[in-house]
Order: sequence, then structure tokens, then C-alpha cells
Amino acid sequence: MAKGILIYFVVNILALTARYIFVEADTCDGSGQPFDREANSANCTEFFVCGTTPNVYSTEECHHGTGFNLETKTCSWRTSTGATTCFVQNGPDKCENKPGTILDKMRDQCVPEFTIVELTDGARPDCTLDQTNKNKYGGKFVADPTNCAGYYLCQDGERYKGSCDAKIYNFDPVQQRCTYKENLPCSVEDPDICTAYYLCNGGTAGEQHFCKAGLYFDDGKCVSQRPSRCTCEDWSKILSGKFPHAEKNKYWECKDGMRQEKTCMPGTIWSQDDESCVATS
Repeated sequence: MAKGILIYFVVNILALTARYIFVEADTCDGSGQPFDREANSANCTEFFVCGTTPNVYSTEECHHGTGFNLETKTCSWRTSTGATTCFVQNGPDKCENKPGTILDKMRDQCVPEFTIVELTDGARPDCTLDQTNKNKYGGKFVADPTNCAGYYLCQDGERYKGSCDAKIYNFDPVQQRCTYKENLPCSVEDPDICTAYYLCNGGTAGEQHFCKAGLYFDDGKCVSQRPSRCTCEDWSKILSGKFPHAEKNKYWECKDGMRQEKTCMPGTIWSQDDESCVATS
């Protein structure tokens, strides 16, 4: 019996070691949140996922030749082919000039703090009352980070869950009401990479994840059929070449994990058959 227990613990320790790397370095030093993501300064196509213990982390790879963007903590199409520098210059945070707001990734808008569930609260708001008998959400409806139509309300220390009619409306945390979907698009799919999706949790504008190798994200789930919205993404190889764009007078040029939007001259449109811009008839 004792021998069996010993073997069980050895196997589990080996499994943990295979997933996490124990180091004596500044990486994941415990100053951030558990499971935070940090850049690998030696390879910009990789990033570290911190464990619950300081200096313990796992290494993850950005797919399709993309690079790890430290500002958004996501894999994004590169603007540089350097081994240690994937981005020439990262753009400013969308909500940087709007104090007191955070980015709601699902609805792609800046929303006031405490109108969407924050990272430290997990997927549901913490409605615990403080010493003044108040909660930090101040009586506001709080957007559900996993459901475009869903919301919560904290009242007297209790948490109540509600939902707009998901067929017609999305919940708008800024206006604090249900809004027609066409007026407030909302999605958990990554708009830039068709194999990625977001587990939205508010405080960090959602956490990017990838479908398993060979699968693509479409209609709320990972599927084997490659959606038409895919551009440079292909699980079998890093694509190079020119590919169709949603707008007829534009096309995508893919090379070494970089994706650039190109525009045809006025009076021409992109032809994938000819791999050229051709005159409109």
C-alpha cells in the first residue's frame, strides 16, 4: 500500500515538472498575478505563463509565426521578423487616454471600472460587503465576461444573475441596459486570428487561447473546417503569399508571421485566381 502511494506521488511530481519549469531568475518573480503572461526576451514568438509559486512558469508558443505582444499579452501578427523583436512599435492602449476605464474585449469598447467582472474576481463578481456595508460595484449592473447578453447585480451581499434576450440584445455595461445586437456587436472570437478565441474576464481585456492544433474557432466553438474569415492562419504551415480580403479592393500579404493589408489602385479589385489587382468591368 505504502509503495503504491509513493509511486502515485512520484508520477504526479514528474507530471508537474513536465509542465512547469523551476528557475532562479526574474521571470515570474511573484510580483504579478498567478497565471500572468510574461514575454520571453530571447524569443519573441514565445511567452511564459506564471504558476502560483514565484519563479515557476511554463513556456507557450505563439502559432502561425505570430509574436507575443506584451502590451496586450496576446499573440498578434508581427511587424518585424527579428528573433527577439516581433514588433517595431506597439500601438497605445485603446483606453489609455480614458482614466477610470478598462477595455471590454467582447464588446470592443472602453467601459467604466466595476461595470464588468474583473480578473481578480474570476468569472463572477465578488459581492462581499466591506466595513461600510457596501460592495465595490456600487449598485451597478456588472457585465458577464463569458456571455454577451448576461449581467449580474450585487445587492445586500448577494449576487443575482440576469440576462437580456440573447436572440435580440447584448448587455451594454456603459449604458447599463440591454442594447440591440446591431448597435453593440459582441463576440468571443479573436477578430485577427481565426484559430484563437478569448476567455473574457474584464480586468485584462480577456485572455487569448488557441484551439488545439488542426482546429479553428467558428460560431463559438473549435471546429475542423477552416472558416472563410481565415487569412494567414494554417495549422500545417506558416503561409506565405497573397490572400483574399473581406473588401474586394484589398488583399492580405502573408510572410514570416507578418500580415499586411494591401489596397489595389482605384478602379481595380483583387483577383485570387490571377493573384493580381484587375480592372473592374
